[in-house]
Amino acid sequence: MWRYESQEKGVILLTEAALSLGSNMGDRCQNIKNAIKAIDNLPETKVVKISNYYETEPFGVPDKQERYINCCLKISTNLEPLVLLESCLEIEKKLGRTRQYRFCPRTIDIDLLIYGHELRNEKNLTLPHPRLKERAFVLAPLNDISQNMVFGNINFKQNYKSCDLSTVRPIDC
Repeated sequence: MWRYESQEKGVILLTEAALSLGSNMGDRCQNIKNAIKAIDNLPETKVVKISNYYETEPFGVPDKQERYINCCLKISTNLEPLVLLESCLEIEKKLGRTRQYRFCPRTIDIDLLIYGHELRNEKNLTLPHPRLKERAFVLAPLNDISQNMVFGNINFKQNYKSCDLSTVRPIDC
């Protein structure tokens, strides 16, 4: 937990969380920047650190799609995990995200990867994200924002070192 002091509100304890953002439609970099701004404007939420941007091949897609731009954010928030997730889904919708089929192209995709030390396995939310330790397009930017991250028995630095980074290329946005 972090301490954040506000003169208007007194002392608020905030939880550290990690989000993954991706876009492969339209102005991909601008889509991500718009999402970051919207996340930073959520109540009692602050973007603390933004990873480098990476261009990556689409993962598991059934059709030909444009490459993704991906990044990760470290945020501090006082929103409960499900409220944060719902807020991210609302941001996706406002930025033009449609869900026509699984792995369809998207203007923006926001995944809640980690929320404090919460372990959840619910219908709408699994924490930590169940597939993050397998995906280079998540591990590379996650490594940028927290190089020594360990969660339970998961050592993300170890997962990062052993993943295939050949499809992950740093890019300027």
